[in-house]
Amino acid sequence: MCKKTQGLVFILLVLFVIACSEDTVDFTLTINTIGNGSVSQEKLDDKTIRLTARPEVNSRFINWSGDATGTQNPVEILLDANKSVTANFDVEDLLEIRVSEGGSYEKEIVSSDNGVLIYEVRATPASGYEFVSWKDGENEYFTQTLTLEVENETAISLDFADTSSPFTYDKTAIVNLNNEIIWGLDALSNDHLIFTTKSGKIYAYKEGQPTLISSHYDDIVNSSGQGGLLDIKLDPNYSQNKYIYVTYSEKISGSNFSYLSLDRFRYENGQVSGIENIFKTGTPSERAGHFGSRISFSEEFLFLSIGEGSPSQGGANSRYQNAQDLSNDWGKIHRLNLDGSVPVDNPFYSDNEARNTIYSFGHRNPQGLMFDPYSSSIISSEHGPKGGDEINVIEAGLNYGWPLVSYGINYDGSDISGRSHQGYEEPVYYWDPSIATSHIIGLKDKNHKSWFKNILVAGLKSKAIFRLKSENGVYQQVEKITLGYRVRSLCEGEDGVFFVSNDNGQIVKFSPAE
Repeated sequence: MCKKTQGLVFILLVLFVIACSEDTVDFTLTINTIGNGSVSQEKLDDKTIRLTARPEVNSRFINWSGDATGTQNPVEILLDANKSVTANFDVEDLLEIRVSEGGSYEKEIVSSDNGVLIYEVRATPASGYEFVSWKDGENEYFTQTLTLEVENETAISLDFADTSSPFTYDKTAIVNLNNEIIWGLDALSNDHLIFTTKSGKIYAYKEGQPTLISSHYDDIVNSSGQGGLLDIKLDPNYSQNKYIYVTYSEKISGSNFSYLSLDRFRYENGQVSGIENIFKTGTPSERAGHFGSRISFSEEFLFLSIGEGSPSQGGANSRYQNAQDLSNDWGKIHRLNLDGSVPVDNPFYSDNEARNTIYSFGHRNPQGLMFDPYSSSIISSEHGPKGGDEINVIEAGLNYGWPLVSYGINYDGSDISGRSHQGYEEPVYYWDPSIATSHIIGLKDKNHKSWFKNILVAGLKSKAIFRLKSENGVYQQVEKITLGYRVRSLCEGEDGVFFVSNDNGQIVKFSPAE
């Protein structure tokens, strides 16, 4: 080949290279994600890229959008221009809600992080119905709007109560113990109860029969007057820890004085074991009356009501000021941790002059105590003097006035405060004349129908149950149920059943009528 020809070929090659280099352009690929996931890239050749969508735990890939479409995964993209691709992910719904009739719900996943989904669920009752609760296994929640953390597939039930339908009941005496006062009562189920007698014994009702399970307190309690083996209550976590709590007036040898004590023990397979004392008043009572005493639980704490203990006389000049004296335990409602230790946020925890278990004070003889999960309130029923039995909503650190004020008068007819509570916490409801109030419970089962969220108050000398209803914080009595015996204790069972004990040694079962 001549030099001229060689030069022409070289020029043509250069021009070709220049032309090819002008056609080679770097195009960009923009990748976006919506939801919880990522996209990996694999270069197959100079212009082809394989994209693989990778959802996070509890998420799923939905589809591609933009310059790639469809649900195929992975997908190949030809990069012959600037392109943008979006991988769309959705959270896999792990929460199933099983709802009874009478309402609906809304469900929203508000966040997702490392496979943990945060749900917000909202219950909406239909007309004539009220929200009852959410239930997740052994857990029950009483707020209409609920936030849940979910990692695995979970089912939760939602119940509503038909409050437009009347509640009717049948009642049957299931226990008869002659010459006993059944003071405290609680239910493991509708067929398994545990209860105390004032004389000092603990019984279980099971398989249709009462069985004595412990005589431990026979020689420990002072059962004279109003004393004895008093309240009994299952631990909120009984199914796991098997703890049961009791209160009693503990005798002091050689006198008729008593401490008020709180014990707990384990009850399993019909046996009582591991009895331990977790609280005792720092001083004894010098009389055999006004011990209180009831046990109730909030979500975290144990509440214990204790009466004034001392001889009782109302008025600003009364010599008997236990209920106002923060240096002793009498005439107070106390708050404890479940093991008997003291919560550090108790209102008088740091007061060196006060008992650090005190939650409220100024109480005469509160023989009823309950926790309302709908308002997160502790509510007490309290014996007044002659007139002035009270229902109180208990708040931390507050003074409920006894013996300085009362809506009643002294038994000798003398005045206390002109039937006024001015300057002290007002009861949300009171009776004048007295009903001789004892225990109190709130009804929380959908089968209670028109009685749902009502409060039942036991009456001793009135020989009745009093049904109260609260609307916007205003309490009103709506019914007196005359029974003809002194009603001592109340407890809720299952499926609308509740139980009543009396001073005739009976337990009566109230069941929704068929």
